[in-house]
Amino acid sequence: MRGYITRISFSLLIMSLSIISNAQVSEVIDKELNLHNLKTKIIPLGQLLDSAVIHSPLLKMIDADILIQDLKIKSEKKDWLSYFSVTGSAKYGMFDNLIINESLGDESTGTTNAKQQRYSVGLSLKIPFSSLFDNVDREVALSEKMKLQYQKDKVVSELRKLVVTQYGNLLRSHAKLIIKTSELETMKMQMADTEVNYGNGKIPLADYSKQKSQLLNLRLECEEIRIEFTVAIHLLQESIGIKLNLN
Repeated sequence: MRGYITRISFSLLIMSLSIISNAQVSEVIDKELNLHNLKTKIIPLGQLLDSAVIHSPLLKMIDADILIQDLKIKSEKKDWLSYFSVTGSAKYGMFDNLIINESLGDESTGTTNAKQQRYSVGLSLKIPFSSLFDNVDREVALSEKMKLQYQKDKVVSELRKLVVTQYGNLLRSHAKLIIKTSELETMKMQMADTEVNYGNGKIPLADYSKQKSQLLNLRLECEEIRIEFTVAIHLLQESIGIKLNLN
């Protein structure tokens, strides 16, 4: 009779400890959900998007190509200025001057000689035949620059969408990890009760094996989600070009 009472007391003690432990686990998990809220630890989404644009190797390459096209356009403009020139001359000496007299319908011409100082200033334009195609090259350079700018805008848009998606995946995997960890801790406490009941012969082997299998499957799910969370961190870091401090 004493042995039976002792067994009951032991079982009640285990149940009490289990209830207390489950309450403690629930309290710890709620605390973890508050402390490990990634939205309070991670860089704001707007800054993540800006960082991705700043550190993108592809966008840097496009910017370099745009700069090359700008230099080509400026070079074509500068070449056209070299075709213009200003000429000037100054001469002193005897010059023949043509004189035209017109009186009462009669017109007479003559020449005179005089010493004079003469000056001349002029603007000349020399256009080589090959330069006729330079304007085409400039138009091509302008078109290439415009094309690169459109390409850059498209890359920026796609990159921002990618970062938003990766940011959402990171938050989602973190939430799943917290929830599954909570389930795992609860399952561990239940498994402890099951082992006691199985040892006392209160439950059959089939029920014990079933719960043991559920615990193992839950552990596997937690590990898979943990890997998913780690991958989500690395993918986002790769896109934004900086490391995230989530501690």
